[in-house]
Amino acid sequence: MRYVANFLVTLSFLGSSCSSKLTENDFIEENINALKLHRYKCQSLEVSFLFWLEKYESNEHAIFCALQVIKNKNIESKQAFWVFLHNIFTKKNEVKKAAFALKQLKNAKTLTISERWHFLGPFQIGKPEFDGNPAYDNKISIEKRWDSTFLAYSELTNQAIVKWVQVLSQNGVIYLDVNVNWNNLISSLQSMAVTEWQGVLVNDIVVTKDSDVQVQCLGVNVFYVNDMVINADVYHRQEYWYPLSLSLGIYTIKVPVRAKVNTKVKCSIEVLKKRSLIFHYVKFSPDLVSGNLFAPYVSILVSNMNPKETLSIKSLKTTSNDLIGLSAELFSNFEIYPGQISNIILKLTSSFANVESSCKNDLFAVNLLFKVSDGQEQEMLLNLRCREVNQSFLFTFIDHDGSVQHAAAIQPLSPCLLEKCPVLLTLHGTGVTAQNQADSYKYMKNGKFLFGVDKLWLLAPTRHGAHNWEGPGELTALTSVKELSMLTLKYSGYFSKCADSDLIVFAGHSMGGHGAWQVSVHNPDRALAVISGAGWLSKEDYGDSNLFYHFDVSISYIDPAIKLVQEACINENHADKHASNLKGIYVMIRVGADDKTVHPYFSRRMFRLLKANNVNVTYNEIKGKEHWWWDTNKPNDGGVTNDFQIRSFATNAVNNYERLHKTSECSRESCSQANGKLKYTKAEERRNFGNYHFVVFNPASFNGGRGIYVIQQKFPMLKSELKIEIKEKDVHISTINLLCIRVAEPVIDPVMWQEKHIYIDGFEIQKPNQELPWFLCLINGIWNVCEGKVYERDISTYGPARRIAENPFHISICDNGNNEESSVLLNSAIFLSNLFQSTSDTIVLIRRLNVLPDVILDNMILIGTENCTKHMGLRKLVNFTSSGLRIGQCHLQGENISALYLLPHNNRLILFLTAQNAENIRTTVLRSSFPTIPPMTRSPFSNLVPDYLIFSSEILPKGPGAFLCAGFWSNEWTYDIKTSSCTC
Repeated sequence: MRYVANFLVTLSFLGSSCSSKLTENDFIEENINALKLHRYKCQSLEVSFLFWLEKYESNEHAIFCALQVIKNKNIESKQAFWVFLHNIFTKKNEVKKAAFALKQLKNAKTLTISERWHFLGPFQIGKPEFDGNPAYDNKISIEKRWDSTFLAYSELTNQAIVKWVQVLSQNGVIYLDVNVNWNNLISSLQSMAVTEWQGVLVNDIVVTKDSDVQVQCLGVNVFYVNDMVINADVYHRQEYWYPLSLSLGIYTIKVPVRAKVNTKVKCSIEVLKKRSLIFHYVKFSPDLVSGNLFAPYVSILVSNMNPKETLSIKSLKTTSNDLIGLSAELFSNFEIYPGQISNIILKLTSSFANVESSCKNDLFAVNLLFKVSDGQEQEMLLNLRCREVNQSFLFTFIDHDGSVQHAAAIQPLSPCLLEKCPVLLTLHGTGVTAQNQADSYKYMKNGKFLFGVDKLWLLAPTRHGAHNWEGPGELTALTSVKELSMLTLKYSGYFSKCADSDLIVFAGHSMGGHGAWQVSVHNPDRALAVISGAGWLSKEDYGDSNLFYHFDVSISYIDPAIKLVQEACINENHADKHASNLKGIYVMIRVGADDKTVHPYFSRRMFRLLKANNVNVTYNEIKGKEHWWWDTNKPNDGGVTNDFQIRSFATNAVNNYERLHKTSECSRESCSQANGKLKYTKAEERRNFGNYHFVVFNPASFNGGRGIYVIQQKFPMLKSELKIEIKEKDVHISTINLLCIRVAEPVIDPVMWQEKHIYIDGFEIQKPNQELPWFLCLINGIWNVCEGKVYERDISTYGPARRIAENPFHISICDNGNNEESSVLLNSAIFLSNLFQSTSDTIVLIRRLNVLPDVILDNMILIGTENCTKHMGLRKLVNFTSSGLRIGQCHLQGENISALYLLPHNNRLILFLTAQNAENIRTTVLRSSFPTIPPMTRSPFSNLVPDYLIFSSEILPKGPGAFLCAGFWSNEWTYDIKTSSCTC
C-alpha cells in the first residue's frame, strides 16, 4: 500500500497550541489514553504491522500501536513511525495532529532504509525464463512479513516450511545463503538444477520530506518501489540507477530474488546527484586502420536521471582532437524518458585521406561536448585505437535491429585465388571478447606469431547477452558478414582481397561451437565448411543449464499442450534436428576428451547424426585436453581454435572450391560489385547432386538449402521437410507441411534449375520463361508457379514473439488521456525498454500514440488496454468480454485476464501487450518478459513466447501454469486449433 502525504499541512499549523505546547511525551500519552478503552493489542513492532492494521483492522488500532512503538523505542528508530502517523492523520483530516507529527521530523534524515531486510524463501524454481512463485500463493503473504507465525511451504526445506526471517545487510549488500541441505537434494534427485531457488526480499524506505532520489538494486533482474516496476541489473553494473520523486512517506521496496545455492544482492537509495542526462561511457567505437576510418559508428550509454522531464540531446560539438578533420554528429537523436537508459549513436566523419604518418600513436583522443535539452552540458573523451592493416581491427556497424554492434577482423594471411576471399566466421564462447576471439587464431612460425588464416578473412563478431548465438546473436553474426563484405569492397585498395559474404566457413568454440551449428544449419547454401569446437546442440539439453520443465513450480498446473507450443518456439535452435541440412558440406568436430564443461557426449551425438545423413564429417576427440587449450601438439601451435589440423581443414575447403571454379587474380582496384560471382565450372565432384533432406521449423530463421527457401508453411512453426533428389536432367521433391517455396540458384554449387525438369509431390512444374528466382505454391492441391505466397502471412510476418526485435522497433503507449493509466503504461514501457538495453544493447525508442500511422517503418511493441485496437484501427484478434476473453471460437472465462499477441500492420509486426486495465498489464503481462537465468539473462520474449499468450490472474503464483491459451496464428491471422494449446 502506498503511503504518500497530501500536503494539507501548512506552517501556520506549526504554531498552534497542539504543536507548540505539547511535548512528544504529552502528545503520545494523550492519544494513547484516548484509545486505551479499545484494549488494542500490538503483536509486532514492525512498520509493516501498522500497514496491516490500517488495511485490515482500523486506523485507530494502527495509531495506537504506532504511538506505543514511539514510546518504547530509541530515538534513531522513531522517524518511520512519525511519518506513518503524519500520513494517517492527514488522511483522517486531523490537521493539527498531522502537523505535530511532521514537526518531530524536522531534524530527521531525508532518507533511511533499515539494515534489516525481511526474506521469505527459498522456493523451488525452474530453468526457463520465468516460473510461478509460491510466495504469492497467499495474497497477503507479503503484507504479513511482520507475523512470526506466518507459514509458507517449500519442497526445499525440512518439514516443507518457510517463514519470514530477518537478514542483515552489510554496507547495503545482502548475503543470502539459505538453510537447505543441497548435497542431499543433489545426490537424491541426481541434478544440480534443484539448487536453483527463488524468494523475495522486502524493506521499507522512509522519506521525511519531498525528495528526488536515485535507487538501484544489483544482482537481481527487477525490483519494485510500491507498485512501480524498476530495472535492476543481474550483472552488478554500477551505472544502472533509477530516479524517483518521492513525497514524504513510507515506501515498500520488494526485490524478487533468483539464485543458485547462494547469492548476494545490493540495494541502494540516495538523494539524486544530478537531474539530467548522464553520459556513462563509450560502449563501442571503431579502430583506425592504417590511419583510415573504415567504420564510422560510435555507441554511447546514457541515462535520463531527471525523474520528471523527458530529455534529448540538443547539439554535439567536437571541441578538440588529435586528428585534424575528424568530427562527430548525432546519427540518432530521440527523447529519453525519466529513468530510461539507452545507447545513442554517433557517426564520425573525416576530411582527411588518412593519418598513416601519425598512426604511430596507440590512441587518438577526440573531445565531445554534448548539450542537453535542459540546457546542461557534458564533455566526454572518445579514444580511437590505431591498428595496422595486417593486425586484427575492430569495426562497428548498424545491426539488424538498428543498434550499433562490433566485430574484429583480420585479412587473409595469404590471398585466395578467387575474386573475393571467403570468410571464416568464428563465434566466441561465454565471456570472450571479439578481439580475443580473433587473436586466438594465431600460431608461431620462425619465432614470430602469425595472426589470421590463409585464404580466408577472419571475422569475430560479438553481442552482449545470453543469446547463445540464437535469435539476435545469429542475426548479428550474419549482419557482421555482410558489413565486412561492404567495408572491404569500399576500401578494397587497402586489402589483398575483398570478403565474400556468400562463402563462409562457420566456426566457433563452446557457446560459439553451438553457434557454428546454429548458423550453418540455417544457412547451408552459404557454408563452405563447418568447424564446431566443444559445441552443445541445444541449451535445454546442455547439462542442467536450461532444463525444460523439470523442477518448475508450474509443472503442477500446466497443460501439456502449453509445453508443446513452447517447445515449438525453440525447435529451430536444436542443431541435431537439422543435421541432414549439412549434407555436402565439409564438417569438423573437435572436443577435448577430458572436457567437463561441454562433455564430448554432445559432439559424439552430432557426429552420429551427421554420419547417418552421409555428411563428410571429421571427428577428433583430443586426448588429455579439457575445454580450452593453447597448445595441441607443441607450444604455440594454434591450440584449440587454430592448430595445424584446423588450419589445414579450413584452407582445404577453400582449395576445393577454387579447384571447381575458374580462378583469377583480383587486383586491389578491381574488386567491384559488378564483377559478381565467377561462373561455375563443371566437375565430377558435386555437392548439389543426389539426395538431400532439408528440415525447417521456422521459415523466418532459415535461408536456402539447394537453392530452395521456404516461404509459407501449412501450419506455422511445425516441422517442414523437403526431400530432394537431384539428377542430371530432373529434380524430384517431396514436401511435408509446405505451401510456398522460392527457388534460386545457390552460389557455391548451382543446381542448374532452369536446365532440369522439376517434379514436386508428383506434379511436373511448368517452368516460367523468366530468370530465377521463381515462386512455387501449392494451390488446390497442385504445385505450380505463383506470385509469391498463397495466404497473407509469410516469412516477413511469421512469429514467434521474439521476431518483433529482429528489425528496428519501438515501444508505443496507447495513451487515452487518463493520467493515472498513462503513468502506469509509461512505467511499463520504460521498464521494457531498459530490459532490452541491459540484456542485449538494443536501442528502443518510446512513443505515445493515439492514432496509428498508415505506414510504420519499424516493428512495434504496443502497450495499452483493450480499447487500444479500436481507436487505433488495428485488427482485433482477441476480444475481452464481461466474463473473460474470446479467441476464435474459444471463450476463456475469468477475472483480470491479460494477453500478449502479434498483430500485422502492412509488412511489419506489432506485439500487443494488453489487459482490461493498465495495472494488470504491469503486473501480469510484463511477467512474461522477465528473463533471468542466473548468472545471465536473455532478451525479453526471446525464447518460449509464441504468437500469443493469454494469462489468468494467477500468473504470479503459477507461472506458465496460469496460461489459458498459447499458440501460433494461422496464415490468415486467425485462431487455428492445430497450432493452439486451447481447444473449445
